[in-house]
Amino acid sequence: MSDAEDLIEGLRNKLPRAGQVTWIGLRPDRTTPMQSVSSAAVGLKGGLVGDRYGAKNGRRAVSFIDADHLPLIAKRMGLESLEPATLRRN
Repeated sequence: MSDAEDLIEGLRNKLPRAGQVTWIGLRPDRTTPMQSVSSAAVGLKGGLVGDRYGAKNGRRAVSFIDADHLPLIAKRMGLESLEPATLRRN
């Protein structure tokens, strides 16, 4: 099994329920604003191709955030609403 397949299999075993990806963001480098994309490829090391962490082995390769949590995060930040790009995670 490849590293990407291992990553996906590990996520399948840990996630408590089926989900749906509704937003994907990439940041090619630290100074670039988050770019919303409709799809992304997973690299051999587990990150997303085109993202600054995509070519690295590390804990920040991909972040999953439940869309239902965005209003709660916004409230804690004192905001009316929150776009996923604001969190700067893909």
